[in-house]
Amino acid sequence: MEGFYKLVQSLITISFVIFGLNLIILLLLGPFRKTRGVAAIVLLYSSFLFGFTTWLAGLFITYSFWGIWGVLIGLFILGFGVVPIGMLACLINAAWQSLLTLVILLAITFGARMIGAFLIGSLEEKTIPEENIINTTASWDEESMEDDIIEDDENTEDKTGNKGLGRPRRL
Repeated sequence: MEGFYKLVQSLITISFVIFGLNLIILLLLGPFRKTRGVAAIVLLYSSFLFGFTTWLAGLFITYSFWGIWGVLIGLFILGFGVVPIGMLACLINAAWQSLLTLVILLAITFGARMIGAFLIGSLEEKTIPEENIINTTASWDEESMEDDIIEDDENTEDKTGNKGLGRPRRL
């Protein structure tokens, strides 16, 4: 159990160091369009480390306070339930520092994912504007195509003001 505790503590320390580096990267690369994609990718990949660390910390805390039954209950809640169960165990046992650590790790995890997704979204908005999207759905029914051609001919005028282009119509 002590080895698992050291692993979780090491991952928490690494996560906080990576979080500090992410802040520096975000401040330096995020504002500029050409480097914004790099900042977004770094944040998204870092969020996986933060999420893994949060999950392991929740697993450790749940096991420490409530044993294997708490872990099993947490694992049956979609696999990630050890984190909320660990938070509940911290609340009941007044382990405020552990609760604060879980809350901060959870906030860092989802914050990094949301900011990374926002940065990627801001890149996509600029490169593919909505007004340039062309509707490519078409009807291939020959009768409706002929009706459209006849309708177009009737609605157009030539230079002399005569309607239609003078082409023979199919009936």
